[in-house]
Amino acid sequence: MIGAAIPEPMIGDASTFDRFRCGDRPDLQWAQDQGETVTHGWTPEHGFLKYRWEGYDEALLLYVLGLGSPTHPLPKSSYTAWTSTFRWEHSYGYDYLYAGPLFIHQLSHVWIDFRGMQDAFMRSKASDYFENSRRATIVHQRYAVENPRGFEGYGEHCWGITASEGPGPSTLKLNGIQRQFEGYVARGVPYGPDDGTLDPCSGRSNSFEPGSFEQQGIDGHESRAARHCQRRKLGAQQEWVEHACRDRKGDEVIADRPPQGSGASCAA
Repeated sequence: MIGAAIPEPMIGDASTFDRFRCGDRPDLQWAQDQGETVTHGWTPEHGFLKYRWEGYDEALLLYVLGLGSPTHPLPKSSYTAWTSTFRWEHSYGYDYLYAGPLFIHQLSHVWIDFRGMQDAFMRSKASDYFENSRRATIVHQRYAVENPRGFEGYGEHCWGITASEGPGPSTLKLNGIQRQFEGYVARGVPYGPDDGTLDPCSGRSNSFEPGSFEQQGIDGHESRAARHCQRRKLGAQQEWVEHACRDRKGDEVIADRPPQGSGASCAA
């Protein structure tokens, strides 16, 4: 939906763009299926899916679009119901709105500048969604530094765990340790799953690392350093670099097993 809003300045033809007006056509009131939150979807064969958009995730965009719809707006109570499912946690010295995969703390900010914008939930925490993503980014880096599962390659400049493809499913013994590797899974910090797969998403986190916060955590150089670290460590394993740098939900074929000595696709 949100991606369809981008072509307007490129299409030029208003009548053509009308077909892509993502804010007008979706009926999210219907998608509530008589509940407060929005369901994950509907199919002709089975009707509404049993899962709902609950808990902090990329649905931030969905609810913003729903609230602003000129034709089928979501009621304010729907957004309130969604935020009531949030988990505020403390990890690695930071209080923040928890979501495990790093991409969740990045995706919505591609389209909306949340700096200084607060809803009732964030006002109660004296924070905002941009500041929350900054804290989550630091937590991800510090998790990699601590490296609780002992994967080779994790560290200050090699971090970034998110929903992504992986080298599995498979089980291998590496450095005397039996490791279980997954395929596509919503990897996250600090509770996992974590099978040693790092994602280039760390290199997209520099927006949440302004220099003014340098003394409190990581600055913009850390994301660039993470990219360089991943490239350097995986330089001899080009097939894995190419795979990892494609869209994390892509359908590219991956090798049957991770490179020898590697924790997973991006843990060298």
